[in-house]
Amino acid sequence: MIRLNKLLDHSHQLFAHMDQVIQSTDEETLNSVDFDPTHETLCIMQSVINDLQQIDAFLLHSYSKNLKHQIAKLIEKIRIFQFRKDTYVYCIRRNERENRLSLEAMPYDVSQHLSSDLWNSQVPYILTSGTLAIRGDFQRTKNVLGLQTGAGSRRLCTSSVPSSFDYENNCLLYLPAEIPLPDLDSSEYLAGITEQIQKLILATHGHTLVLFNSYRLMGKVRDTLQSDTLPFPILVGDKDLQMVIQKFKSAPNAVLFATGACWEGMDFPGDMVSSLIIVTLPFSVPDQIRRQEQQKYPTLTDYILSSVVPDMQQKLRQGFGRAIRTETDTCVISILDARGIQGGRYYHHVLDALPSMPVTDRI
Repeated sequence: MIRLNKLLDHSHQLFAHMDQVIQSTDEETLNSVDFDPTHETLCIMQSVINDLQQIDAFLLHSYSKNLKHQIAKLIEKIRIFQFRKDTYVYCIRRNERENRLSLEAMPYDVSQHLSSDLWNSQVPYILTSGTLAIRGDFQRTKNVLGLQTGAGSRRLCTSSVPSSFDYENNCLLYLPAEIPLPDLDSSEYLAGITEQIQKLILATHGHTLVLFNSYRLMGKVRDTLQSDTLPFPILVGDKDLQMVIQKFKSAPNAVLFATGACWEGMDFPGDMVSSLIIVTLPFSVPDQIRRQEQQKYPTLTDYILSSVVPDMQQKLRQGFGRAIRTETDTCVISILDARGIQGGRYYHHVLDALPSMPVTDRI
C-alpha cells in the first residue's frame, strides 16, 4: 500500500506540472502545447518509474503476469518522454470533452516511416476513401503518405470515381450573403451565427446536425440559443456521445450540436439530417508538426495553398458526407463562415471541395 501511495503521489505531481504548463499558455492553444520538460519534471518521471519498478519487484510472476506486463509497457512509454528524439514532436494535450490530460509523441514526418515499413516492400496495397482526392487530385494525399517519391511513386496508380448520388437535385448549398468573420470573443459574431442557426432550424423544422470545430464555441452557441422559441429537442454531443446520438436518431425533429468524431464515420440516413450546418471551415489548429512542415515551403502562401487548404477541404468533405447517406436523401448544407461565402478568401476552395449543386444566399 505504501508503494502504491507513493506512485499515486508522484503521478499527481506529474499531472499537476502538465496542467500548470497548459494553463500558462494562451487560451486559444489550450488543447495542445509543446512538452518541454524541466529538470524537476524529469525527476518526477523518474520517481514514477522507480515506484513502478518497486511494485513490479514485489509482484510474483505467478501472481499476475498480465499486471507485470502492463507495468513494463508503462515504464517504456514514460521513457519515450524522458529520452526525446529530434525527429519526434512532443506535446501535452487536453481532451476538452473528458477534461483529461495526456502526453503525446509522434514523428515529424510520418511519410518516412510509411516508406520504410510499407511502400518499399513488394506487397501491394489498396488505399480507398471518399475524401482522398479533391476534384480528382491526389497531390496532398501523396505528399502526406510519402507516395510522391521513391518506390511508392513508381508503383502508384490512382483512380477517382464520381459519386452516384444526385447532388444537383437532392442538395442545396446555403452560403449567407453576409456574416461576421469568426471570432470566439466577439459578441457580434456569436449573435450572428446563433441567429443563422436558429433561423435554419426553424426553416427545416429540426432534422438538423450542427458541426463545430470547437467545444468552446459549441457551448457558447448553445447557451445563447433561445431554446424556448425552438419546439424541437436540442442535444449536445459533449459527453456520452454514443448515447446522445441514439437519442438524436430516435427523437423526431431533433437537433444535434456536435464536434470531433461526428465529422466522419457517423451515419444519419433518411430525413434525420435534412439540414447540415457547418459553423466554421474546419482548419486545423497550428501545432509543432504543422510548424515544422511549414519550413519546407519557401513562403507562407505556398504552405497555405499546398497544405492548410487541402487539409481543410478534406475535412470539409468528411463533414459534408453526413448529409447524403442514401440515393433518396435530400439535405440543405449551410456554411456559416465569412471566409467561405461569395467574396470570401476561400470561397472557390469550398466549391472545389464539394460536389456540384445549387447555391443560394437566402434562407
